[in-house]
Amino acid sequence: MNADLRRISYVALLLAVMASDLQAEPPEQVEKEAVAAIEKWGGSVERDKGHVFAVKLSKTKVTDAGLVHLKPLTDLESIRKLTFP
Repeated sequence: MNADLRRISYVALLLAVMASDLQAEPPEQVEKEAVAAIEKWGGSVERDKGHVFAVKLSKTKVTDAGLVHLKPLTDLESIRKLTFP
């Protein structure tokens, strides 16, 4: 009986791990969504070897709360936000 309970627990854990992998979005999709948000604000991105390394937010109305969309951009080196009267 104890061995059966262990097997059931192992199978349940394995299924939980497999399900969590299925729900995670691929990094390319997450980056694509981040770029879409930046472009929706009127900003632009610069890429190197396919990855975003710079974001230009000049003349956009992005808020501090909106900056959460930049989190998936792990190769980001520069954020430019210039405003002139």
